[in-house]
Amino acid sequence: MTTPSLSSILETISDRYGVPGDVIQGRSRPEIVVEARHAFCYLATMRGYTQEGIGAFINRDHTTISMAIRSFRDRIDCDVKARGVFARAEEGLKEVEALVVSA
Repeated sequence: MTTPSLSSILETISDRYGVPGDVIQGRSRPEIVVEARHAFCYLATMRGYTQEGIGAFINRDHTTISMAIRSFRDRIDCDVKARGVFARAEEGLKEVEALVVSA
């Protein structure tokens, strides 16, 4: 299976969370933006990207990425709504992956 690009992952998260990609990559701190940014980091890690690579893509240090991943994992473990939004984002990325493979 082909690994989706970080841009594809960002676009998928952006679509599902309703937060523009440039805002996810920016420094804005509203709760929905932070959740989308953390979801992006978590999903990118699940697809095999390194914390350093993810950090470079969104202009963050790898330790920040590590904290984002840990924070998001904790959130989806205890928050049903967050888990549902993330599940829809993950399904959206699977659709993108299927299109890449079939192209």
